[in-house]
Amino acid sequence: MNMTWLVVVGVVGALSALLIFVLMEFVVFAHRITPGVASLSLMLLVQTFMMVQAIGLMCLLFVNFGLPWGQFLPVVIGFFILASWLLNPLAGNATKYVYYFWYPISPVWRVVAVDQIIPFVGYCLLMVVSNVAAFERTDRLGQ
Repeated sequence: MNMTWLVVVGVVGALSALLIFVLMEFVVFAHRITPGVASLSLMLLVQTFMMVQAIGLMCLLFVNFGLPWGQFLPVVIGFFILASWLLNPLAGNATKYVYYFWYPISPVWRVVAVDQIIPFVGYCLLMVVSNVAAFERTDRLGQ
């Protein structure tokens, strides 16, 4: 049930971000719809969905290990808020790896599919299996 809600929240969050982008881009700023903007809009939808799912599956794993939301969620939120600021001065692609599924790597869909979407599917499969294993092995009688 939690994984179903996680997908629903990801879809609603991504659609909400897309709606705000479309309203700002086409209604407020009155820009024309071009293939580039349409592609960017779809990429925003996909990357927002991947972001919500990546963080949600990680948080769900902590819950399935038996940790209450209040003990780890502030740490996770703080980490993602501070990670960009802390990792930007480092050489290399540290920021890219922390924000992997929503880091804008290319406007070309072929590159995004190979470098982000396929690894995202693998990440989701791994996290779903991990969540199921953790859920089956956690004692809930004391909670």
